[in-house]
Amino acid sequence: MTNTPPMTRKQALDAFFDLRDAYLRLLSYEQYQQQTDTLTRTRDALDVFTRLVYGPHDPGRQYSVLCERCRRRYAERIVQEKDKSTLIMCCTPCITALQRDHQLVEEDA
Repeated sequence: MTNTPPMTRKQALDAFFDLRDAYLRLLSYEQYQQQTDTLTRTRDALDVFTRLVYGPHDPGRQYSVLCERCRRRYAERIVQEKDKSTLIMCCTPCITALQRDHQLVEEDA
């Protein structure tokens, strides 16, 4: 074993999300299509671990997935960052930071 400091449960969960994201980036479209059952099981397992680490989400105001920016809280809204073409699921503190830094594409009222 190495002399690395002990990991918290949240850090360990984050490492698993990083591992999954890195794996997905390496897959071609054809490989992705062939791996759908495994990817679904992996996503479901991460959802279970997320609930174990963070507790249940509030279905009235939160999604059942973590914020895609910080992975520290459950997501509450779907937003778009400036200069990015994809939407992300985001928690309130991250949305506030994006607004403060003028990096949030605001919806027209």
